[in-house]
Amino acid sequence: MAKFKIQIETVGEIDLRFTLDAFLTIGSDFGGFEGALAKVVACDLDTTHRIIAAAADQSPSQQAIFATGVLTLRPRILEYLELLQGGSVARQAAGYAETTV
Repeated sequence: MAKFKIQIETVGEIDLRFTLDAFLTIGSDFGGFEGALAKVVACDLDTTHRIIAAAADQSPSQQAIFATGVLTLRPRILEYLELLQGGSVARQAAGYAETTV
């Protein structure tokens, strides 16, 4: 099974983990996943940064995300949020390894 990766300019590949902590943090920070999804669709830089920070072992700077392009990252971030909400069966069906820590 593959890991869920995003590519960030000047940083390289970053693994986004599917964890309960990421789920709780993202849901809490944005008033639920609907709020997070709306802000990602609107290409909000701070939201994109905070979601990556909640999901990754290393958090790239906002400058690195800006250099990559929020619009460029948007499809992968939306896919990540969908899979995070979908549970382990959905992630495994999509071919991604389950992360528990």
